[in-house]
Amino acid sequence: MTELAQLSLTGRAIARITGVGRSTIARLMVAGANNMLDHVTIREETLAAIRAAHAVHAASFPLQ
Repeated sequence: MTELAQLSLTGRAIARITGVGRSTIARLMVAGANNMLDHVTIREETLAAIRAAHAVHAASFPLQ
């Protein structure tokens, strides 16, 4: 999740790209900013969608 955020995408854009709800993305972004991702539970399908989106967009916008 934090990898997608580092691509300078907004939460709304991440939600659109991943197909994950904006409130879930917002919750993950807040948890990531506070180093609390270990305390967040999400469905496996949600995680898979986020990882797939990162794989596609990381190729276009490599992390620096």
